[in-house]
Amino acid sequence: MKSVKEILEMLLEELIMYLEKSEHFDTLLVYQNKKLGDTSFLLAALLESLLKQYYIDWDEKKWIDDSLITRVTTKMIY
Repeated sequence: MKSVKEILEMLLEELIMYLEKSEHFDTLLVYQNKKLGDTSFLLAALLESLLKQYYIDWDEKKWIDDSLITRVTTKMIY
């Protein structure tokens, strides 16, 4: 299993790659997962890793499979 830091780095790389490619997102779609590649399951993996790290009662019978991204807001910073 990857560390929280490794998952976070993968997530940031994925977000940067897809946000640079996408000039806009289809506002008619309910979920934006396809536009963001692996972002949804990396978010789920990050959340699960953090829960395992910080909550004693988080056991192996619990898991987070994926996430649904319903809105993406971008802002240019100069």
